[in-house]
Amino acid sequence: MARIQSGAEVRVKTPTPELDLGIVIIHSLTEYLYLLGEYYSFLYTLARMNEGEIDEFVAEMSLRSHTVIGEVVERRRREYYLKEI
Repeated sequence: MARIQSGAEVRVKTPTPELDLGIVIIHSLTEYLYLLGEYYSFLYTLARMNEGEIDEFVAEMSLRSHTVIGEVVERRRREYYLKEI
């Protein structure tokens, strides 16, 4: 039995350890196959680019990653200070 937020007790069914392991393995294989597909797609696109296009791609990704990281840090900072008030 487990207690939920409202305080009620509910019965939670969980898979057997064998089934749970099977679920984890299948999920991992699916995820790896997806990542492998993305990797090969990236390599294919990269192979078709010239040096200038590659330089432009790297510069754009660098700028975007810095922007995204900055946004995440700012959001976390605001969330932290809003909790304190």
